[in-house]
Amino acid sequence: MLTIDIIGSRSTETPDNLADFMQKNTYTFPVLLDNGMAVTKSYGIKSTPTNFLIDKNGVIREKITGAFPSEQAFEDSLNRLSAE
Repeated sequence: MLTIDIIGSRSTETPDNLADFMQKNTYTFPVLLDNGMAVTKSYGIKSTPTNFLIDKNGVIREKITGAFPSEQAFEDSLNRLSAE
């Protein structure tokens, strides 16, 4: 699991706020900071959240714009990907 935070997209998107959010929610996965929006632009992200499931070869297998409809839908997507 890896997430990318678009720093500066909103006034609340700061490294300090992100650290507080991660700690409050006890998230332990890595977060990369997209300061200049290079990643955002290269992946054509128009809204957040946008989720990509990328296989072990680096191929995008699924793109979900918006939040996953449920935790089960997220788990199902991960299970499909890991079974390939």
